[in-house]
Amino acid sequence: MNRFTFFALFLGTAGIGVLAAASQQRQQGNPAEEPVSVRYARASLELARIELQKHLEQEKKAPRIIPAIVIERTRMNVKVAETQLEQALQPATGGTIHVQVRYAEERAKIAELEYEQAKKARLHNPNAVLELEVERLGLVAETARLRLAMWRDPVYLPSLLDQMQWQLDRLSEEIIDLNKRLEKDKWMPR
Repeated sequence: MNRFTFFALFLGTAGIGVLAAASQQRQQGNPAEEPVSVRYARASLELARIELQKHLEQEKKAPRIIPAIVIERTRMNVKVAETQLEQALQPATGGTIHVQVRYAEERAKIAELEYEQAKKARLHNPNAVLELEVERLGLVAETARLRLAMWRDPVYLPSLLDQMQWQLDRLSEEIIDLNKRLEKDKWMPR
């Protein structure tokens, strides 16, 4: 074996060792070595957990100051962020579908909860919630259930365009929710 072949073999073996060590560090969760998608998912999860913790602590200090639906939304955000991190850590493709299914499950639960709360409020006091709002919330819940059914359908494989549309739908729902909260806060006495 000449020197060049020996040197090339030595460098190749050393390179494989370095790659194996880097891969092991990545699997152990060394944040600096993780892909950006994993770091993003970890940061999103941590943010969701802190927001939930903040709401729960505020609720302890002043019960009923934070609406139950807001706490449920923050719990939903934690569950979706956990799924997003699980999928980011897995090398398999299709991770976004699992995250979308999880989001659709949680969104359907919250939509149903909002609908039921509005119906109950209207039963106790017909002036508490407009009939049109109850009907709207029923349709939001139905839409959420159907979206979940679509994501669970094994035949349905969303294209990139479909996924982008779902993301836009999701963001528009969040913007509507934020606008509602801002409008409510604007008219609340301080």
